[in-house]
Amino acid sequence: MKKVMFALFCIGGLASCTQDATCTCTTDAYSAGGITIEATSTVTECLGCTSDEIAEFETACTDADALLQAAGAGIDGYNASCTLD
Repeated sequence: MKKVMFALFCIGGLASCTQDATCTCTTDAYSAGGITIEATSTVTECLGCTSDEIAEFETACTDADALLQAAGAGIDGYNASCTLD
């Protein structure tokens, strides 16, 4: 019985080491060259991720934000960002 309880305790301990994270990237509507670009929103999830996976996910979200900022540089009315939720 002690072995069964120990095994359940270990499994429960491993399950509590995972976590969820969400990265939401949004772009507001804007006009460029006479063309109106509609607003967009993209949600990416990392469900049941380990701490290493969460760290990589957070880095990817930050990198996506930097790419959105670079893509819109010099475009009037362009507003976009990625945020971790």
